[in-house]
Amino acid sequence: VALGTIESFVSTTGSLRASRSADILVEVRGDLFYVESGSGRKLVEGTRVEVGDFIARIESEEYVNGIRLQSRQLALQNAQNNLAEKQALFEEGLAVASEVQAAQKTVADGESDIIDARIQLAKMNVAAPLSGYLTGLVDTTENTIVEANTVIGQVIDYAVVLTDLKIPNSQMPFIDLGQEVRVTNYAFRDQTFIGRVSVLDPALDPATRTFRIEVTVDNPGLVFR
Repeated sequence: VALGTIESFVSTTGSLRASRSADILVEVRGDLFYVESGSGRKLVEGTRVEVGDFIARIESEEYVNGIRLQSRQLALQNAQNNLAEKQALFEEGLAVASEVQAAQKTVADGESDIIDARIQLAKMNVAAPLSGYLTGLVDTTENTIVEANTVIGQVIDYAVVLTDLKIPNSQMPFIDLGQEVRVTNYAFRDQTFIGRVSVLDPALDPATRTFRIEVTVDNPGLVFR
C-alpha cells in the first residue's frame, strides 16, 4: 500500500491542425512560374520557407504596360522641374505662393504615383505570407495563365498545434481554461504530450448536447501532423 494521486479523466478524440496557416495568393493575372529553392530544385510540399521568401512569379507584358512606370517617372521629373521654376519665380516676386503650392502638390502626386506603380509591380512576385512549411501546392503547369486572386497553396506553421474537442454537457463543470490536457497519438503510443485548454466555447450544440473546447499543444520536433 502506498500514497498516490487519484485522478479522474474526461476522454475524447480530435484531429490536430496547425496553429497558424495562410493562403498563398496570386494577385495578378499572368503566366505562372515557380521559383527554385537554394538547392536548385522546384519547391514542393514540405519545403521550409521564411516570411517574404519568393515562391513564384507572374509574367504579364499587358500588366506591366498598364502600370506605365516610365511615363509616371517622366511626369514626376516634369513636375519637379516646374516646381523649381515656380520657386525661383516666387523668390523674385514673379509668382504667388498658391502657384508654388500647386506645383508642390503635383510633385507629391507624382511621387505617390511612382510608389503605387512599384507596389503594383511587386505583386508579380508571389511571396510566403508567414514562416512555415509549404502544403497543398496546386498542380499547375508552369507557363500557363492563372487568374488574379487564385490560391496556389498554403504555408502552415505547426510548431504549435491545435485541436477542437467536443465535450458532453455533463462534463462541463470539470473543464476550465488553462487546464492541463494529456495528449496521445496512435503513432506514438509510448509518449504523452501536454497541452492546455485555450478556448472554452459557452455555446452548446443543441443537436449533440456537447460544447467545444480548443486545446493548444506544443509540437517538439514537429512529430505531429
